[in-house]
Amino acid sequence: MTWGVEIEFELADDESIFHVARRVILDGDCVQIQLLDGTYEVHPIERVRKVLAMRAKRSPVYTDEDVSMDELY
Repeated sequence: MTWGVEIEFELADDESIFHVARRVILDGDCVQIQLLDGTYEVHPIERVRKVLAMRAKRSPVYTDEDVSMDELY
């Protein structure tokens, strides 16, 4: 399972950045995000717009098998 976290930029309320993370820790003041490369980022909790749970299956090679609409992202 991976996580998607949308964080607002400090100066522009209408712009944000999206992180894909291994781990997300929320407490009363901040959010800690462990990125896929193992590094951590910390942001004030009021800048978090969304935290999404994401499930994805990695296919090592291309196959021509049919994929249901539920598996497409």
